[in-house]
Amino acid sequence: MVPIVEEIKLKQEVKDYWDYNSRLYEQCKLGSDDECAQWKSDFREMLGYEKMQILDIGTGTDFIGILLAEMGHDVTGLDFSQKMMDFAREKVARKNIDYEFVTGDAENPEFGDNTFDVSVCRYLLWTLPNPEKAISEWVRITKPGGKICIIDGNWENTGLKRKIGGRMLKIYRFACLNASFNGKSYSKELNNALPNHSGVSKENLTTYLTKCGLENIRIKDLNHIRDIQSKHLPWFLKFSFHHDTYVVYGTVKK
Repeated sequence: MVPIVEEIKLKQEVKDYWDYNSRLYEQCKLGSDDECAQWKSDFREMLGYEKMQILDIGTGTDFIGILLAEMGHDVTGLDFSQKMMDFAREKVARKNIDYEFVTGDAENPEFGDNTFDVSVCRYLLWTLPNPEKAISEWVRITKPGGKICIIDGNWENTGLKRKIGGRMLKIYRFACLNASFNGKSYSKELNNALPNHSGVSKENLTTYLTKCGLENIRIKDLNHIRDIQSKHLPWFLKFSFHHDTYVVYGTVKK
């Protein structure tokens, strides 16, 4: 567990990082029609067809939450980066869908017990200094019989393709998005405080959910979505889409 004073400092750095990178994150060329259709199909498989109250934790500039709202669910997006959520609000306004945004900390969500049917996050857990604490809080605010769905991946740039991909992504951001070549990155201190700074393995996700008391834990590979994303990217960015991604989800005990 990170000491509270140090934790506040580190979380401010995380917030500053995502505020800084909000424009770059939003300009990633993802979210094609076939990708969105595949995400919706995967969510129907995991969640069923009944309308639900869903919390999108770490909603960012928003992608997953909007898809779930388009599917008919009541969605609340939680994030502590206002600049990320400003982009999200613009997208929601264009879509003309009902959606609530809440500013808050993913590790300390200020919702009452048993508020949501489903709590979902995408590419968030690796950024948290206390992932197990966060999941225990998500269990608290999710109704008995509800689901926790965690989408994450292995971001470690080992292997030639991944190293080339990381460098090509930097060049793209520098040349096309007016970002500095090295950009803003996490400090060594912050990386050392994050137990999953290179991504969260399926095994670690399963362990976290098990420790937090979830049942019927399942793993779904999402590399088919990476393949769809890669298909729509220019050739020089395809190298950066070779990370394994997956969703690990389970049911809150009744």
